[in-house]
Parts: sequence; structure tokens; C-alpha cells
Amino acid sequence: MITASMLSLMRDSCMNALILVENVEEAEFRRSRLTRAEVRRLYRVVAETARNLEPEVRAALPKIDWPGWARLLAALDAGDGDEQTTEVWEAVRLLGPGTLTWLRVYPKIHPELFEMKPAV
Repeated sequence: MITASMLSLMRDSCMNALILVENVEEAEFRRSRLTRAEVRRLYRVVAETARNLEPEVRAALPKIDWPGWARLLAALDAGDGDEQTTEVWEAVRLLGPGTLTWLRVYPKIHPELFEMKPAV
């Protein structure tokens, strides 16, 4: 059940970040302190949750860019700057949407990982 909750949290956080940046160009994203801060917060949730998933779960979902989330977390930990903003923008364009796509596909392949029921 905890795995399903963690994957659900990742999916919801990716979706919320994408909603925030829908129709936002990179220059506007760089200027918007509030949007950048919220996207950073949401993607930190995803990256930290990904880091805390069991290795077996990550191995079962190989199309998700787990190293990409680890790199983003390292960039987020490094502090707020232009380089971090570039990393976050790249995550907005590629990492988040890719992860969201796979988190919509994998429940059909591995339903047991996404079921919200107590372990027996």
C-alpha cells in the first residue's frame, strides 16, 4: 500500500507541476518567482519520493528516468540559481511529462504496485 501511495504522490505532483506551467514559455517561467518556487517544491516531492522507493519498485518501472530525478534533486539541493532554474525547466519539458506518461501506463502492466490495499 505504501508503494501505491508513493507512486500516486509522484503522479499527482508531476500533474500539478504540468498544470502550473501549461502555456508558459521559458522566459516567463524564469521571471515568475512564485511559479518557479511551486514547481521546485512539487518536483522535490517527486524526486525525494523516487529516492525513497524500494529498489525493486524502481527496477520494475525501468522507463521512468530515475537517474534524472536523482540529478534534479541534487540540483535542487545545490541552491536557487540560474543553473538550477535551467535544470528545473528541463524537468518541466521532459522529465515530468515522461514520468507522468509512464505512471499512467505502468498500472496496466504492474497493477499490484498501484493497488491501494493493505499488504497481507
